[in-house]
Amino acid sequence: MIEIVPDNVDSALLYFHTRASSGNEITPFIDDLRRELPHTYIWAGDGGISPEPLMGEQVSYATENHRFWFVFPMHGSGNADFAAMTEAVGAVLVTCGGYMNTFVDQIMARFQLPASRVVLCGHQHGGCVALAAAMMRRHDPFALTVLFDPWPLEALYLQHEQHLPPTQVFCIDNQWVRDRETQRGAETPLYQVLQRYGIHADGVTLPEGKDQPDQFMFSAAAHQIKARLSEL
Repeated sequence: MIEIVPDNVDSALLYFHTRASSGNEITPFIDDLRRELPHTYIWAGDGGISPEPLMGEQVSYATENHRFWFVFPMHGSGNADFAAMTEAVGAVLVTCGGYMNTFVDQIMARFQLPASRVVLCGHQHGGCVALAAAMMRRHDPFALTVLFDPWPLEALYLQHEQHLPPTQVFCIDNQWVRDRETQRGAETPLYQVLQRYGIHADGVTLPEGKDQPDQFMFSAAAHQIKARLSEL
């Protein structure tokens, strides 16, 4: 787990990793984040479930170094598997999102911050946690939610939601990711899909990078966070 506490805190950034990783994956980018966001509390935790995201894959709690935030309630990971279990996936993510909102409330109370000064960020499955938590705050929305390499299947449940909060969702991927998703049949960038669901979403496709969070993704995220917080 990573926790950075500036002397003067005026905002908060919470980061959620994907499967087979931990909060320590942001370590190479901490200095850059602190330089761009000098008064931002930064937290990157370790998901509590390992090692696989699917039921029936030897799921266990906190027994290995690899962490994960939640478990999908199906045995397959294809389009049909997600489509058949859309409501169940939504229930799992709402449970996880509710837990994270309770945690965020504690951080807000600790530093006397409004939700409008809180940014959630996540990579792949961790982005699902960030998005779920943000979409639950209808009356006290977060400033911004940043998603690295978000996966469209994991957001299917949101197409049935109504009156989603005005949180700005910003999706960051790269050309390598876009090529991969196009091969899978997901030709439309996720931010455009989220817009159809009624979410205030935008996004960018970077020319550099592959399938891991890197300096280009974090730099783009810091730019978006800094710009959003300066508006408030």
